[in-house]
Amino acid sequence: MRHVYSWLLAVLWLGIVQAQEPNDHIFPEAAIASRYIHFDSKGFFIHGRRTFLVSAGIEYARVPRGLWEDRLLRLQRAGFNCVEVYVFWNFHEPAGGKFEFGGDKDLGEFLRLVARMGMYAIVRVGPYDCA
Repeated sequence: MRHVYSWLLAVLWLGIVQAQEPNDHIFPEAAIASRYIHFDSKGFFIHGRRTFLVSAGIEYARVPRGLWEDRLLRLQRAGFNCVEVYVFWNFHEPAGGKFEFGGDKDLGEFLRLVARMGMYAIVRVGPYDCA
């Protein structure tokens, strides 16, 4: 019986491997964006240079604005060149139709700081955040 299970697993594995094709261009590039960022089967090109993104997450909404630079610097010194950021919907819209983006909630300034530090950002926007 064990031989039958091994054979079945081997057949399933071969079927999965053969069904996979290169994933290049699954999402076609927008012509305007391709000058800045595009990808191939091996990774990303940013401004024409192959770039390996090493990312870590920071929830800027849970860090006081005065500590953003310190936390990003710690990531940078640990070898990260990219930060993943969830945008908490209820943090910026505490009441329906009332939006707040100042002070500790200044997402734009957080992203400008990331850019000034020579880092990249992956911004996850949506009504839900699921880690």
